[in-house]
Amino acid sequence: MTLFKQHYKTAVTALGLSAILATAWALEPTAQELPVNIHPSKYEVLTYLPNCKGFCPAQLKADDLTINLDYELVDGSVQQIDDVTVFKNSKELSEVYLDRSEYERISAAIVGGVK
Repeated sequence: MTLFKQHYKTAVTALGLSAILATAWALEPTAQELPVNIHPSKYEVLTYLPNCKGFCPAQLKADDLTINLDYELVDGSVQQIDDVTVFKNSKELSEVYLDRSEYERISAAIVGGVK
């Protein structure tokens, strides 16, 4: 009977340690990508639809980045920019941060390209 108790204690201890390790692994925070700040020297409009109404697609080149976005042009100025996707070396960057000044520079490049 003592042999049975010995094996029982070993099995319960192993099960308890497994549960503790599984819980610790499940509660471990996932690795997160930090947002990439974009501050290129200039923006160049590659493609756009000049006579588009509403939201229009555009593709811009910014140093080694390619930016795809939708924009709304109202009375000759960009009213809104939406669905911004940034690629570097044909690979999409999942976390990108564009501040207000970059949006203004993108708007100026689009207006300059749409003329």
